[in-house]
This record gives sequence, C-alpha cells and structure tokens, in this order.
Amino acid sequence: MKPFNELTEKEILQEGMKAVRDYLADIRQTRVFSLEDCLDRCLKQIRELYQRSVEPGQSARIGGAWFFKPLTQDRTAELEQVLARFRGPLRERIVAVEQRYLRVQTVSRINAAAATVIIRSTFQAAGLAPCVTGQKYRARVEVTLPEGNHVRFYVRYKDLTREGFADEILKAVLDLGDALSRLGYGAAIS
Repeated sequence: MKPFNELTEKEILQEGMKAVRDYLADIRQTRVFSLEDCLDRCLKQIRELYQRSVEPGQSARIGGAWFFKPLTQDRTAELEQVLARFRGPLRERIVAVEQRYLRVQTVSRINAAAATVIIRSTFQAAGLAPCVTGQKYRARVEVTLPEGNHVRFYVRYKDLTREGFADEILKAVLDLGDALSRLGYGAAIS
C-alpha cells in the first residue's frame, strides 16, 4: 500500500467513497438515507486508511474489523486536519449519491402504486383479492385461490404498461386455479 502522504486527493476521496456501497446495502430495508451517517462512514474509511499507512504494524484486522493502537498526539492532530479537509468534498459527493438514491426510490414508489392499482382492480373484478407488494423493478403478487391454494408471482413494472397484460396474468391465474380444482382436494404446487 502507498504511504498516505503519497496518495493524491482523488485517491483518498475514492477510498472514502467505498463506504457508500456498504451504507446503501445496510439501509436497503429501512430505505432511509442519512447524509450524516453516510459521511461518518466515509470519514471512518479515510481514518482507517490513514492509521494503517502512518503506523504500519500498529493495526490488526480481526474478523473483518480493523483495530488500531492509539495515535500519538501529533498524529491525532494531523488526522483531524485530514478529516476536516475531506469533509466538504465528501459531503458534495454524498449529496449527489443521496439525490440519485431518492430519485430511484420515488420512481419505485410511483411504479409500485400504479402496479397495485392496476393489479387489484383487474383481479377484484374477477372476485380475487391479490396482495401486491412493490419492489424496486417489479411487484410481488400473492393470490389466494379456491380450496386454500396460493399462488405467488412477480410482475415487472414495464410489462404492466403493455396493453392487455393485466388481463393475461388474470387469465393465467384463473386457469391455474381451475386446473388445481380439477385435480381435487389436496392438490398443491410448490
């Protein structure tokens, strides 16, 4: 690894931004983006890079986490200056990531709402009550069929824009229910 003082500003920023990918994976369930939390992770990444570089042999990686011996007072002051210098540029980059993330989330919510309306109205007209759950690029649909059977399938949002597609999936589900009822009691598909 290159010594910290030989790294360019661009290389240090790239190293810090590596934490964004992990942050986005961690908020996948909550879908709440916090600029400050993400910034803290990026700064932690730079802090670790600094400590591994300026104090070689004074750190250890155990179970995926880095552990460091305390820095001297001079090194601590230098590290704080480094972190202060990169806080602004990192914040600018993270704001751009946050805007993209929020834009994608908004589009997904709009698509999920549209899919829910289309699928529910189509299926309710046939007497079925689907449970529609929006995902990023598709909707998960669960339908209870007669005689206690359930069917789960996924519908891509872009397919729902095709004319007559909702009627096609309704017909397929009704055909499946009819086939199961002809098989008699206890017939199930897994």
